Amino acid sequence: MTLMGSLTPEGIQFSIDQYDKIIEYAEVDANLTARIAWKIVHGFESNGVRMSRPYSPASVAERAALDRCNIPTMNTMIAQRYDHVLFAWSAYQVDGSSQWVKDIHQRFSLMTSHLHILMSCGGCPA
Repeated sequence: MTLMGSLTPEGIQFSIDQYDKIIEYAEVDANLTARIAWKIVHGFESNGVRMSRPYSPASVAERAALDRCNIPTMNTMIAQRYDHVLFAWSAYQVDGSSQWVKDIHQRFSLMTSHLHILMSCGGCPA
């Protein structure tokens, strides 16, 4: 006989003959899986880690970090310091690359020569 889930005549007959045992096993397996999952969720939540859409370990870690730390996001940066974001974007566009972060002093010199960009963003970041 080949694999149990195969569609061979022997596999189909085996599934029919063992149907009650297969269903019983599936119910026990589903119950055990749910109990283990709830135990893990309870363990995280009892340690202060919110389980919001826990579809991967990375999503759980991200949610915990965002809950516990003041991590800036683009939305908060734009809301709080729009002039900084505008300055950085303007420097990026003038330069045409993302290398401006590595050598900000050279880019700052470039920006000071373009006064109209600095004036449009309300000044330079401190």
